[in-house]
Amino acid sequence: MVILRHVLIALTYTAFAIALGVTLPYSFPNLAGSDALLIGGLFFLVAALLHEVFARFEREEVLSAQLATFDELRDELTEEIRRARREVNHVHALVENGGKSSSKMGDIVAEVRTLQKLGEQLSSKRQGEADAAAVKTAEKPTAKKPSFAANVASMTPEAVLELVQDALRRDRIDLFLHPIVALPQRQPKFYEAFSRIRADDGSFITPDLYLKVAEQQGLITPIDNLLLFRCVQIVRSQRNRGRVGFFINISKHTLADKSFFREFIDFMESNAELAPHLIFEFAQADLSLQNEEIANELQRLARLGFRFSIDQVSSLDFNMDELHARRFKFVKIDVATLLSEKREKGHPNAIKGIRDAFFRNGIDLIVEKVEDDATLIDLLEDHIDYGQGYLLGEPKLRR
Repeated sequence: MVILRHVLIALTYTAFAIALGVTLPYSFPNLAGSDALLIGGLFFLVAALLHEVFARFEREEVLSAQLATFDELRDELTEEIRRARREVNHVHALVENGGKSSSKMGDIVAEVRTLQKLGEQLSSKRQGEADAAAVKTAEKPTAKKPSFAANVASMTPEAVLELVQDALRRDRIDLFLHPIVALPQRQPKFYEAFSRIRADDGSFITPDLYLKVAEQQGLITPIDNLLLFRCVQIVRSQRNRGRVGFFINISKHTLADKSFFREFIDFMESNAELAPHLIFEFAQADLSLQNEEIANELQRLARLGFRFSIDQVSSLDFNMDELHARRFKFVKIDVATLLSEKREKGHPNAIKGIRDAFFRNGIDLIVEKVEDDATLIDLLEDHIDYGQGYLLGEPKLRR
């Protein structure tokens, strides 16, 4: 827009200069045509010089504003580094305790958050050769030697706990993004974020192998916290590139941690500009566990424009009015659950009927675990709008 404005200004005084050179002889008969052209040329030169002077002043003002912003960011980063150095030893000791008390667990959340903020600002400097080699190993595992992740299932709970604690200390909880695509175009519209632990050999350990132990030891909340702040980092870097949304799972353990959950709501309230890009997801079974206090806190988020989603659906008996009132905008259902419902009802349009019922209440249905072409064809025939599964796109590591 700035370039266009300067072009229009230049065209204006150029046209005026030409008009002077052409019309002056008619207004002043004693004025020679060459003199009129000279006057027009002089007017053009003066106007061009003034235009250049004002354009230079404008550029200097923009540069001054940018320099002031950079100075503020530098001061903030310096303060974050100082604070992180003071606290890194403390968080190390807290993680070792494995969340044996709620107060210590709250300290873990606060300290991990501080370190994560620092990591967001320095992320471009932390991609060393070791991590690059780890990613390469994870993407192309060798056939000669089984990965470390393959041995986790045989570990004792104590060994798995130590593995999770070590991953928290060494920042080895990595973020993966699984696309959710619009059908039939298969265009990614959303991404579901989840975490995996990166082992020393570069292999990745999926949540099913460590989740139970992490839940028992109270380590799910700091893991959720890391996931949240990494998603916030991505949203901040990409929000000017379109309205891509990110689904973030909120576990029942995070909901049960009242002090952390209040801090989480306060943080999102101070970052309300992220609302169009973040969708918070809850398991269907956990919705019944939400007490009035939690429901009120979620209403605070809803009033700010944040949206909610339901996953891990086991029953299709939904209260549509309640979901609409609580700003649930998405429901994710396993394709096997939908096909089972279709077989039980014996109606060819059963899935489409479920989709339409959600749609009438402002809720989009996302069908997950789409793994083969035959299933996809069935979904397209039922006019399903969104799908997720390895057929439609695999999870990708995001750094």
